[in-house]
Amino acid sequence: MGMSASQARLLTITARIHDVEHQAQSIQNAKIQLSTESDRVYDEYVAALDSTTLTLRAIDPTSGNTSTVTASFRNLCSRSRSLAANGDNYALRDKHGKLIVEEDILEAWEEFKTGTQSFSQGAHGFALFMLGVDEKEFEVPTMINDLTTIREAELAVYEEKYENDEDLEALYNDVMETLAASGYTAVNIYDTGDLEDLGTKEQKQAYNEALNAYKDRLYSKHSGLVYGVATGLLKGADCDISEEYDAEKDFNTAMYEYFVGIYRQIEACGGCVSIEDYNGPEGNAATNSDWLKSMIQSGEISLNVATYNKRTCEFSLQATSPSSESVVSYTETSEIDSTAVAKAEAEYEHAMRQINRKDKEYDLDLAELDTKRQALTKEYESVKTVISENIERTFGIFS
Repeated sequence: MGMSASQARLLTITARIHDVEHQAQSIQNAKIQLSTESDRVYDEYVAALDSTTLTLRAIDPTSGNTSTVTASFRNLCSRSRSLAANGDNYALRDKHGKLIVEEDILEAWEEFKTGTQSFSQGAHGFALFMLGVDEKEFEVPTMINDLTTIREAELAVYEEKYENDEDLEALYNDVMETLAASGYTAVNIYDTGDLEDLGTKEQKQAYNEALNAYKDRLYSKHSGLVYGVATGLLKGADCDISEEYDAEKDFNTAMYEYFVGIYRQIEACGGCVSIEDYNGPEGNAATNSDWLKSMIQSGEISLNVATYNKRTCEFSLQATSPSSESVVSYTETSEIDSTAVAKAEAEYEHAMRQINRKDKEYDLDLAELDTKRQALTKEYESVKTVISENIERTFGIFS
């Protein structure tokens, strides 16, 4: 009976030793996995340091100094955009070729293009339209919607300024010649009646091209004055240019030129979509440089250089890539974004602390298991000795 109990005890100890050794083996495997995990964390840290950010080399219009900023939609294309150091204007287009714009510009464009003034007023009319919009209520003053008022203001400014501007006078005369060539007798460049009276398609095109060239010259020199006179007319004043027009003082030339450019870009793209359509879990698409980079790299959005030829009055959009650009480019994050580097370092250090903590826990568990194994081994040897002595004592009589 004693021998049976000893034998059972021996088997139990053997099973416990095997269990301890199995646990130790599992912990050793976990430590190996920790080593692999530490390699992965380090690789991610290095990748973060080596990662690139889409950037724009911008110029400060006041000091003339250049700096590198992240290239988001806001910094590239919005009305608060940074000025590219090489003087280029950049545009973003979706995969269907539509221009990506701010939400209020999309709304204004949709309202403007349905109005009677859009055909004759074009880019300059749209710019005046945008300057006149009440941003809070999105209401448009009568002056901006009144084509007659705009034309009266333009002609008044021309009459005041043409004698000292030979180019402006020549362009005005070019418009009159296109009307005369169509057999139409006009008092001024707007005296066309129904546009169908202009004759052939080619004659209408010649008229519009000449009119746009004239307006480009007029507005490039006197856009603020046209705006001021039109506003004065709206308030009941006459067209005496010698009067002081308060609206001209507040005229934002830079913003006016921006809206003119946006109109031409939209026309070249055949329409526009809102940047807000791209807002999602990652937040505001307009300010998200990482989102823009991935969209360009995936081909969902294309980067274009917008160019306007003042001599020929032709506008064009040329596709380009950050890989070939000198101003919009992929820049190492560590060179421009100390915050990103600090974040990568913090994440790496946190992950390594977690790994080291687990490693110490595993070492403690292994030490405890080793103590158990040694105790069990010692007990195993003791029971084995007892069994051996019992066998000798019991069966020695037969030897």
